[in-house]
Amino acid sequence: MSGVDKRFLIIQTAFIGDFVLTTPVINSLNISYGKDNVYVLARPFAKELIENRTIEFNKDKKYLAFFKVLSELKKLKVDFAISPHLSATSALLSFLSGAKDRIGFEESVLPFLFTKRVKKFTTAVESESQRISRILEPLGVVPKSPYIFIDMHYVEKWQKFFKPFVKLKKVVYAPFSNWNTKSYPFWRSILKYVPQDMLFILIGKFENQGYTLGNYNVVDLTNKTNLKDVVAILYLSDFFFGVDNGISHIASALSKRCFVIFGPTIPEFGFFPNFSDYKIIQRSIPCRPCSLHGTKRCPREHFACMRTLDPKYVVEEFMKFALM
Repeated sequence: MSGVDKRFLIIQTAFIGDFVLTTPVINSLNISYGKDNVYVLARPFAKELIENRTIEFNKDKKYLAFFKVLSELKKLKVDFAISPHLSATSALLSFLSGAKDRIGFEESVLPFLFTKRVKKFTTAVESESQRISRILEPLGVVPKSPYIFIDMHYVEKWQKFFKPFVKLKKVVYAPFSNWNTKSYPFWRSILKYVPQDMLFILIGKFENQGYTLGNYNVVDLTNKTNLKDVVAILYLSDFFFGVDNGISHIASALSKRCFVIFGPTIPEFGFFPNFSDYKIIQRSIPCRPCSLHGTKRCPREHFACMRTLDPKYVVEEFMKFALM
């Protein structure tokens, strides 16, 4: 089997943000070996973001999913299993995949299951994508840029939808996160200050409690989009305005200018939108950071990291960034 015929399995079962930060690894292997030789084991959403063959891992049914994918992995007969994720599950799947060469990080929960180990963390402040891309070192593959699949049928659909707003700059507004403390609590108030030459497109999952936006310059698409929709809308937009969430990383991977509000987390963790021009707004308070990925509620009950960020001030800072 020649070098170009080698088969690769990338195991990344984390959330959307981590997956997007892994796309430079996927893209690099696609370019070097061809996407038909690169398989991806990930959560179901991955098939909407990449063109590679995807083996779905439903983490809501973790143990069932584990055994379900094992038989499929063995059929692939991959030569290399690559695990950018540090979890025990990823290490075990790599070990049981049948791959002779297994590449993982030294910091993995079960590092001894890998045949080649790479040190992920250094003393320098780096983006998480830089750290993840280090896993390519044993292969001698140079990391490339991220790649997000853009379905042009969805682009055409949203071009028609936004046709009445063709003269307005489009801002994808995503103030929500799966982790409550990373969501911006005054997101409605932001909409009072939307400039007349901009269209704010509100996206994300949110329980609509009967509110109305009442603003011509705001389109409410909460709970109305899938990931292909989100990618198409971002592709047609000028800015991302939101919080530290997966959509911010998709926007950055699409080279959109990103304005990101950080609350309980900090950019030094590496989860900032480094693929494009960006600005981060945050408050330095003694209890930050309180967690790596955010929590369901503020451990100290005051939620000062977000509540001290006045909406008018936030919009003013966004406008300074937008006019740069």
